[in-house]
Amino acid sequence: MESQNNIHFTSPATYQQEVVALKSSIPPEFNISEGLNIMTTSIYNSGMDGRISPLTPGSFRYYAFKLEDVAYQSDLIINKIKVTPRKRNPDLFSGYLYILENSWNVYIADLAASELGTTMHYRINYHQVKPAVYLPTTYDVTMTINTMGVKGSGKYYASLTYQSVEIDEAHRPGTQQEAEQREMPDSEELSPRQQKAATELEKLTQKEELTTREAYRMSKLMSRIVEPEVVKKQRESLEIKRIEKIKKEVDTLAWERDSLYWNRVRSLPLRVDEQQSYRRRDSLTGNDTITRERRERNELVLSIGGEDSGTLFGKITQGGKWEMGPKLSLRYGGVTGGLKEYNFVDGFWLGQTLSLQHEMDKHRIIRLTPSIYYATARKEWLWNVAASLSYAPMSLGRLHLSAGHISRDVNGMNGESRLMNTLAAIALGQNFIRLYDSRYLKADHSIDIANGLSLFTGAEIEKRQPLRNHTSFNIAGRKVPDNISSEAGLHPTHKAAKMMLQLTYTPRYRYYVREGRKQYASSRYPTFSLAYEKGFNLFADSEAPLYDKLSFSLSHTINLSPFETFDYQFTGGSFLSSARLHPHDLHYFRNNQMLFTPYEFNRSFNLLPPYTATGDWWMDGHLSMQSQYLFIKNLPFLQRYSFDEAIHLQGLITGERKLYLEGGYSIGFLGLGRAGIFTSFSDNKIRGVAVRISYPLWNVSEKPIR
Repeated sequence: MESQNNIHFTSPATYQQEVVALKSSIPPEFNISEGLNIMTTSIYNSGMDGRISPLTPGSFRYYAFKLEDVAYQSDLIINKIKVTPRKRNPDLFSGYLYILENSWNVYIADLAASELGTTMHYRINYHQVKPAVYLPTTYDVTMTINTMGVKGSGKYYASLTYQSVEIDEAHRPGTQQEAEQREMPDSEELSPRQQKAATELEKLTQKEELTTREAYRMSKLMSRIVEPEVVKKQRESLEIKRIEKIKKEVDTLAWERDSLYWNRVRSLPLRVDEQQSYRRRDSLTGNDTITRERRERNELVLSIGGEDSGTLFGKITQGGKWEMGPKLSLRYGGVTGGLKEYNFVDGFWLGQTLSLQHEMDKHRIIRLTPSIYYATARKEWLWNVAASLSYAPMSLGRLHLSAGHISRDVNGMNGESRLMNTLAAIALGQNFIRLYDSRYLKADHSIDIANGLSLFTGAEIEKRQPLRNHTSFNIAGRKVPDNISSEAGLHPTHKAAKMMLQLTYTPRYRYYVREGRKQYASSRYPTFSLAYEKGFNLFADSEAPLYDKLSFSLSHTINLSPFETFDYQFTGGSFLSSARLHPHDLHYFRNNQMLFTPYEFNRSFNLLPPYTATGDWWMDGHLSMQSQYLFIKNLPFLQRYSFDEAIHLQGLITGERKLYLEGGYSIGFLGLGRAGIFTSFSDNKIRGVAVRISYPLWNVSEKPIR
C-alpha cells in the first residue's frame, strides 16, 4: 500500500490529513484506512498507535530504561536507550529510543509490539526542521503475522517533507535550565494546591538518587504545577467536549493516480515483491488504477442480526427496524423472538413484542411497547403495555407508564436471569425462580435536578396471587421442584400499593453532549444513593403490605492504572416500620445460584441460601480488585495470554444473621466473561465452595418485561 498525504499538525495532537494519492494491492475485502493513521500519532503523547508510549507521564510504571551506548555523530551526542516493558503486554512496546544529549529530542524510535501472533515493528526517524525542533521524517512499519497456521507480512513506509514549520514561542525549545526558568510560574501565581506540589517537588530535587516511584512522583508534580491553562479549563469543565483531533479527507482522484504519477512522487523505489503484487493485481483488473466501484467496495462491514437484516425475509424471521415515516419507526422481534421463555409454572411463552417510536421533535421521543404471550401450560394470555416519554435531553427526563398481567419473580429487583432459568429448566429440570401471578399498574419518572443529581419517583398498584407448577417437561426427565410460592397459606392472594422516592448523586459527574442529549461519562468521586419506599393500603378488604423502608448505597469504580481497577459498593437499610410484610416486599440480595450467570461478580453473592432476605435492618459490602497482573499472570510464560485476574470479597450482616463473608478469585477473558471459584464463611467456619461462570453478553439477549 502506498499513499501521498498533506498533513497539517498543531501541537500537541491535532492533525488535518488530506490523502492526495492512494494505491494498494490489498484485496478490497479488507479495510486499509487504518494503515494511514501512523502519521497522525506521536511518541510524545500518552498513547502511540493505540498503545502506551514509552514517553507517557509515569512511564516508569510500565517500562524499564537502560542506557546501552553513546554515539557521536558530527556535533550530536546520541544516547541509545533500551526500552523494556515491565510486563509482557500487547499495549506495551519494546525496543530502543535514540535520544539527543542536552536537547533530549527523540532522534530514532525503534519499537515493536506483539498481540495474538501479530507483531508490529515501528522505526521512526526524526530530523531537525528548525533549530532545536526535531520532527518525524520517515515511518517504516512492518507487520508480521504467524497465528493459527496463517503466516504473512506487510510493510508500510512513509516519508514526510515539511513545507513550513511555525513555533509557539511560549513553548520554544531550549536547554533544560531555560525550560525550567520559563515554565515554572512565580510562587504568588500558584494556587494552594500548586504551592503544596512545588514544596514536595523541591524536596525531591534535593535528593542525589531517586527511586522509580519518586521519579514518577516528580513527573506528576511538575505537570500539576505547570499545567497549561487550556488543559486546566478542560479538566475543570464538567462537559467533555469532543474535539476532533484527526480530520481525514480523501481526494476524489486519490485512487485513480496512474503509474507515471507514482514514479514521480515515490521517495523509495518499489521492492521486487511489491512490484509483483501490483502486477498480480493489474492482471486481474486489467488496469493500474482502481475504479470508483472497486474503491467503494474497499471496506468490510459485518452485520449480525436484527438492526439491519437486509431483506424482507430477514426482517420477518430475525426482526428489525421498519421505517414507517421520517419520524415514525417500528421494531419487531421476528419469528425467532416468538419464544420468550420457559418455566414449570407457565410452560412456554409464545407471542411477540412490538415497539413503536415517534420522534415528536428534536428533544422529545415517545415509545409504545405492547407485548402479548400465551402460556402453554397455564393456558392463559400474559400481556404488558408500556409507554415512555423521553424529554429534556440535558436533564435526562423520562416518564414511564405500564400495565399488564404476567408471572413475576418474588425477588423482582435482584433475581436470577429468566433466560438462564429457561435453559436450566429445559435441559436440567431445575427451577431457580419463585413465581407469582401479578396484575399491575405502575408509573415512574426520573430527571436530573442538577448535574449528577437524579430524582426518581414511582408508584405501583398490584394484585398478587400464588402459582403452582403446571408442567414438568425437561430433556433430562427429572422430577422438578415445586414453585415454593404456591403455598397459599404463606402467600395469600392480596392487593398491594407502594410508592418510591430515590435520590442519586455523583459529584462532578462529567458528561458528553451527543445530538443535544447528555451522556454521563465518569467521575473521580463515588455515587451516593438514598431511597425511601412505603407500602400502604388503598383497599379496605385487602391484606395489603404496610411498611416504611429506608436504604442507602455508596459505590465507585476506580481505574488505578491501564491494567488495574478497584470496585466497591456498600449498601444498607432498615424497615422503619413493618406492620405487615409479604415475601414480595422484603429486601433480597443478588445471589448467583446457577453455574452460569449473566451478572458480574463485582456486586453479587454466589453462595447465599436461595432467597436470602433482610430482617429489620441490613448492611452489605462488595470489594473487587481486578488486574492484568495479580498472581499467576506474573509468571513470564503466562504473560503472552490475554486474560486478567480478580479477587473478590463480599460481606453481609442483618438483624437476624451474623456476619457472613464470601471470598473468591476469578479469571477474565478479553472482557467477554469470567470464571471464578468462591468460598463462604460464617461462625468462623467454611460453609461452602462453588464455581461460577459469568457471561455478561447474555444480558444483551435478555429483554425483560418491565
